[in-house]
Amino acid sequence: MKFKSEVSNFNKVFRLLAKGVFLNYKTYFYTYVISIATFILVFIVWFKNSANLPMPPFIVSIITSCVFFSSMYIGLVVIDWKKRNYLVKLKIGEVNRISFLLSVFFINLIISTTNIILNIITYNILVYSTTVVIHNEVLQNLKWYIWILYILCTFIFIMFLTAINLLLTSITKNVALSIFFVILFLIFSLSLSDSVVQPSMTSNFKVFRILGYLNPAKYFVWFTMLVTSYSIYDIYGLTQIIPDYFYGSPAPFWNIYQTLIPAIIFLGVSLCGYYFLFKWGYKL
Repeated sequence: MKFKSEVSNFNKVFRLLAKGVFLNYKTYFYTYVISIATFILVFIVWFKNSANLPMPPFIVSIITSCVFFSSMYIGLVVIDWKKRNYLVKLKIGEVNRISFLLSVFFINLIISTTNIILNIITYNILVYSTTVVIHNEVLQNLKWYIWILYILCTFIFIMFLTAINLLLTSITKNVALSIFFVILFLIFSLSLSDSVVQPSMTSNFKVFRILGYLNPAKYFVWFTMLVTSYSIYDIYGLTQIIPDYFYGSPAPFWNIYQTLIPAIIFLGVSLCGYYFLFKWGYKL
């Protein structure tokens, strides 16, 4: 009976929040427009005149970079809800933290999934229009089970980004500072995770490698790259990420467990942090 009540509560909260998000025109600008524009810019910068053949790991990372923008937007929306005491009213209606987190997560999942699909469509347009010349269907080389692992990892990654952005909205009761922390996390996590910057470039600089280890998002991104490079069972797959790996170029990770275990830990910490520290408003 309690489970049925929880499901009913979740359905009500999800429909209410989803309506507020998807009927807002800002949703489509801050998520779809910005992420597609970023994808096109990054893709052309790295591959337009590149002598190296674009490989699946980094292409998939660029495609998936949209999850950073959708999660940031979710954080900004929640800040606005808090500012208007909207969440306080929901809490009075007996909305609990779990129902709220799941509702926001599924909203983020819908936005991120459609964004990834749009980025894949954009990728094909760029390739077939010869804006970027790729002589083989690199993404089609990925086996079905690699795609399943990618989907599972992305699912977990979106959950982490959702929880951490919700947590960032509760660090301070100052609205401006909350916005600053959410945007700062976007810049830090995106730029140092190897999602939009070539891993072969960042790995050559010790300072970027050290800062990258401090970036939780990098472990999720690199798990995906190790999976899509087949490094899970072939060490030579690393050359798809770091072409000169066997010629002395360093790699921050070379074993999938070096990324999987920290990623799971960061996910657990972010969920626990959200559950115990999330605040419903700024005027409490």
